[in-house]
Amino acid sequence: MSAIVNTANRFALPLFGSVATFRQWSKHSSRTFVAFAPMTVPLGTFFVWFMWPAIAPSWKTEVGLVSAPKTSDEIVNASKLKGGGAVSVTPMGVTFDAAAQAAIDNAHVAGGGGKVTAQDIAISQQIAAGNYSELQKEWEASIFTPGDDDDDDDDDDDEDEDDEEEEEEEEEDE
Repeated sequence: MSAIVNTANRFALPLFGSVATFRQWSKHSSRTFVAFAPMTVPLGTFFVWFMWPAIAPSWKTEVGLVSAPKTSDEIVNASKLKGGGAVSVTPMGVTFDAAAQAAIDNAHVAGGGGKVTAQDIAISQQIAAGNYSELQKEWEASIFTPGDDDDDDDDDDDEDEDDEEEEEEEEEDE
């Protein structure tokens, strides 16, 4: 057994010279590594927070740290396996069937309706002319309730200012 260790110690090792020198260095350094153990969490946080975004996504994929993004063929095949068939890829890009395209077109509309009423057209014409009175009426009706004292906040501010003035007068008198 010792003959194997003696033979291994004689092997050349870049940066250290030989395996024996590396063994001595690792014994000595293992004592100091324990002292740095509490720093693993802050250093790990630093790496994840600052360094990970700086690493090129292509390198992360090459090394196998993240999975490769799906290709358009994989997306189409997955859609067909699910029984959808709503997506197809052409040389000009991705196309959708009629139901999927309608859902995309109405995605910004609340409730998915998208029906424009005559009142909406009239209001938009008023707005184009610079008249916002109709919108102001709707806003006031939804925000303010009749009989509610809307000046509560102003009264509180006035009381706070009065209190501050009284404190300043007391300090000046002293």
